[in-house]
Amino acid sequence: MSADIKLSKLIKDMQKLIKDMENMLQCHQQKSVSQDKYIPTSYCEVGRTYRIPCEDNPNCYRKAIVTKLMEDFAVVRVNGEEFSVPLSDLHILLSEVQDLYSRIYSTCD
Repeated sequence: MSADIKLSKLIKDMQKLIKDMENMLQCHQQKSVSQDKYIPTSYCEVGRTYRIPCEDNPNCYRKAIVTKLMEDFAVVRVNGEEFSVPLSDLHILLSEVQDLYSRIYSTCD
């Protein structure tokens, strides 16, 4: 019974994530945003490479690999150094959102 409840919650979470990604894609497509623009993401995976804003230049992004997820932040590795960043600082290319959406959506069918 407990496994059914956990599975049901996971399915609801994935459906919400898919809805969020659809909204994000629609919003950015309506604004005709370039596919090579970095945008914030509401989805985060351990081991995936994201971009985080540079401290001194808001138009500059650094590669960061997520090593651990917490509730409101992620531990990332940049050039061998690990530190935590808010989840809102994680960005991906708009073109990657479509790929990620397709991959997640196909697992929920």
